Amino acid sequence: MEPKVVFIDWSQTLSVSKFWEGSKHFPEVDRLLFTENSFLIEPWMRGKLVTEDIVNFLALRLKIPKKILLADLIQSCQQMTFVDPQVEKLVQKLRRKKVRVVIATDNMDSFPRWTVPTLRLRQMFDGVLNSHTLRALKKDFDETGHSLFFRNYLNEGNLGISEAVLVDDSQANCQLFETAGGKAYQARDKNDLLFTLKSL
Repeated sequence: MEPKVVFIDWSQTLSVSKFWEGSKHFPEVDRLLFTENSFLIEPWMRGKLVTEDIVNFLALRLKIPKKILLADLIQSCQQMTFVDPQVEKLVQKLRRKKVRVVIATDNMDSFPRWTVPTLRLRQMFDGVLNSHTLRALKKDFDETGHSLFFRNYLNEGNLGISEAVLVDDSQANCQLFETAGGKAYQARDKNDLLFTLKSL
């Protein structure tokens, strides 16, 4: 049975672009935030923190003006790219088959603020699900086994999870999605992603 909706992860699946990539401050920001204070990442993805909270934290410790850190982050978000130029064409091919193709990402408020509009992702895809907006990660399920992340989208579209496919670099997310009744494909690199999109 062909799926009615294909959910595709953003970070490390559709794109490998990084925050602050291209900034001269990238190495120190990346180390301080994603290595030494990685405990901040999940609250940021859950909507408990916003970009400005993170920038304030970094500015205080790195002694770099907030304005510069924020401008560099915005620029990196606006310059994110797909892992391969074929992605857009393959997404459109799926959509022409009347399959909904939706970005499903554990991500920050920076994604809808700067990446989505600049890359025109709402025009290219049928939807964008972001954990910061939803206040839930893809790994979150209620006591009845229903996904807190996907539930509203599926309900509003009158879709069952058995009619959905997830493409994600995370093996854990794929396993949870299949346990809930969906079909999942792990995309460990761009070749996996392209093969899966072509197969669907």
